[in-house]
Amino acid sequence: MYDEHGKYSISMDGGIFYSKFEGAFNDIASKSWCERAKRVIESFGNRKFLMLVNLLELEGGTPGAWDDADRFNKWLNQKNMIAKALVITSSMTKEIERARVPSSRTQNIRYFDNERNATTWLLSQSTFHGE
Repeated sequence: MYDEHGKYSISMDGGIFYSKFEGAFNDIASKSWCERAKRVIESFGNRKFLMLVNLLELEGGTPGAWDDADRFNKWLNQKNMIAKALVITSSMTKEIERARVPSSRTQNIRYFDNERNATTWLLSQSTFHGE
């Protein structure tokens, strides 16, 4: 048996779901994140929400972790997410994310190099006011 590798945080601010990833993720850490993220998103009920994910300190993931990300995004596609911003500067991680998480292709998603611009874009995607 092996330990969870990778750290994450999840928070909510109004109707924005925030998450940050640090380190290299294995499937134990990714499953933990997915379960916690689902609980938070399900607490919205049918309300619309925005999502900001900071991947600036993500060092990578095992194939199982990327598979979990794709399954999570398939589930997320059935929720009332208006838009998702990914904050990422590593072109390699961005290409891996695009290739390994095809379920996110139908989402209103954009990539940014900082949270400020990501948040500005997210808020511009709707007249969302924390419904």
